[in-house]
Amino acid sequence: MKKIVLNIDKGSSRMAQHAHIGNCCRHHMKVLPGYGDKNFRFPDDQTLVANALARIEKRYGTEAAIEAAGHEGDSAKSASKSDKAEVEAGLFGHEPVKNAHSHGSKPDTTGRGTFRTRGIIKAEMKQPIRTGSGIRFDRTFVPGLPTHGIVDRQKVITKLPDAEQRQMDGTVFLVSSALAIIQDQGKNNAIVAELFDPLAGAVNWAREHMPAKYQQAIASLSAQLDKLQQLYLAALPRVLAVLAAQNPDVDPKKLEDAAVEVLNEELVQILTVLRIWTDAFAQRRDGMYKQLEAVIYTVETAFKQQTHSDGANAADIHTVVFQVGNVFVARFSNQGPATFPGTRGPIGAHAIEVRHDQRNQTALSLVLFTHEFRHDIWADVEGLAAEETHAVISQVQEAFTKGEFKFSAEKVNFGRNQFDTIDIICKMIADNIGEIDADIAGGVLQSGPAFLYNMVPMFAAYNSEPGADGIFKSNRLIRASSFYELSKEHGQVSLDFLPHPPDYIRAYIVAAALEEIGFNAEAEECRRLADQAVGSPLPSYIAWGDVEGKSKAVIKIAFSDLKQVAPVIARAIIRTKMKSLGGKSMFDIVNWNRHRQDKVDLLTKLLMNGSSELPAEKGDMFATYIAAAATMAFWGLCKSGVRPLVAAASVEENALKMIFTARDREEAAELAKANVHEAHGPCNCGRHPEAAAPAQATPPAAPAAAATAKPAHDGSESGVETGETDEVE
Repeated sequence: MKKIVLNIDKGSSRMAQHAHIGNCCRHHMKVLPGYGDKNFRFPDDQTLVANALARIEKRYGTEAAIEAAGHEGDSAKSASKSDKAEVEAGLFGHEPVKNAHSHGSKPDTTGRGTFRTRGIIKAEMKQPIRTGSGIRFDRTFVPGLPTHGIVDRQKVITKLPDAEQRQMDGTVFLVSSALAIIQDQGKNNAIVAELFDPLAGAVNWAREHMPAKYQQAIASLSAQLDKLQQLYLAALPRVLAVLAAQNPDVDPKKLEDAAVEVLNEELVQILTVLRIWTDAFAQRRDGMYKQLEAVIYTVETAFKQQTHSDGANAADIHTVVFQVGNVFVARFSNQGPATFPGTRGPIGAHAIEVRHDQRNQTALSLVLFTHEFRHDIWADVEGLAAEETHAVISQVQEAFTKGEFKFSAEKVNFGRNQFDTIDIICKMIADNIGEIDADIAGGVLQSGPAFLYNMVPMFAAYNSEPGADGIFKSNRLIRASSFYELSKEHGQVSLDFLPHPPDYIRAYIVAAALEEIGFNAEAEECRRLADQAVGSPLPSYIAWGDVEGKSKAVIKIAFSDLKQVAPVIARAIIRTKMKSLGGKSMFDIVNWNRHRQDKVDLLTKLLMNGSSELPAEKGDMFATYIAAAATMAFWGLCKSGVRPLVAAASVEENALKMIFTARDREEAAELAKANVHEAHGPCNCGRHPEAAAPAQATPPAAPAAAATAKPAHDGSESGVETGETDEVE
């Protein structure tokens, strides 16, 4: 094996600067923000046509392309085995017609009437028929039409009769040709309509019915869809014209299917991403998924807490994509949980993916979205990813130099290579920093101990064998291994860890974060649950194998070495003051403390008792508190002996009601605030951005003033909070 290099800086730059699509938490996909583009980089129609034709040639080309239409039989003989397999299977969903002869060619010795020519399937759907009179007809089978046309080739008009004698002119031909042209143009419109009308319909509904704060994003999405439709309409006839000219004997319907197929493939990325937003509007329109509104409100709350701190804890944070006034949409799909920043779709609208199979446990999964959403903020705050990576690595190296921990071995073997243990651990941290940050700054600091009670069982559910008894059949419910990949850059072979730390050490890092903020007992519980879920015997090493399976070399790092480093990682992320955070630490901006946990404990008791009451006299009850309480209540009910599915249904129903109550109170409070602001005119407090429609503005302060009047600060009798406040800290 060649000399391998460890590039520490590669991890954060790869995660923060490029759109990264990949697995996250098993059934998870995330896309990090893109930079510098207001909209998609749509290809011009010339480029799209060229790429589509090249795709067709690559897919349908044969080793012996036919130069003339009269050698179809020879073409079938020379087709490759894979070509023949496709022919036999029937391309585009249609079975080929088998006949003894092909019109105008040699006898078809292959027994098939489907051929390839000039880079495209020669789908000859013509079956010659001989009548008693000996007249030859071409019967053309057009897929999808109820009848088969019969054209008498012997009776085609070849000469016009005398115009004077028959009193005829050429008008009939002009009218007919015009109608044919219009129909041909309409055919293209029909193809585009079938593809785009469902998307445009959802946008039109959103324009008419969605609140004012969404309208800017809706207009952006509409403009992108219009541009994409025009591009499609411009490219489709040009692709068809080239195919028809090169393949005059091929059924036009076959050519049309091929053109549409490759154009869709060329535009699949744009179409797929825009559908995330149009599906979100459509699902809201259809009123089938009330749970999505709870997801949106929870993420909105997390968004404000992460970026819009004020007062003594105000931080001068510069984001590229996420701005005040941005909105969120959500859809159920087969992806997720995941978030998509607005640069991948309409401007100012960020999308959330929720898995269909989690529909009936949406409230129980809300804590996960504080983790998912943090990915986007972490990558979007200017300089944060690189600065945090440097801070964590430098503090781990400093602690090692000071002798704060001693590794079981000085070196880690990797094939013929050896790395210093401190170096390979630092490389792993750098490559996994995005997930580690999301666990700590997104999960722990915004939901507290609830994150451990959500993360460990959720991982176990993902990893278990299929079936109702899968949990009880699986020994290791959380992973103690992952993968690496090797890549060549500048003549060197670089080693990179895949971006997710194995679950076992990940849980220990979460435990270290809980301990760092004063939740020692909960931290110990996290470690105990991780030991229980990882199975028996407890793994001595965390291992990484080659993701492509080409190398048998395995990286093994002693678990005892990794867990020594966990507290340093957690402390660095939570406590380090960073320039990118305006000189504040992450704990200064958003945190978790006993005061917040007391509120979660109160909500947990209510949910365990089957109540959806949201006390107004206890101060702010943020969506993140309710999300945490839902997880804790479900855990508590199961621990107390309630049947799990019964417990889940009860908590799900009542937690969603709590979420909607909190949202309604906040919206009422914001409306009242906007009315007061409008009545008294502009102020100089800096917290009320001037706008033509104040109700559309997203409040830049901490999320959530309660709609009902509350005592000064957070419910203390004296009106003075003792060292803690529910303003974003």
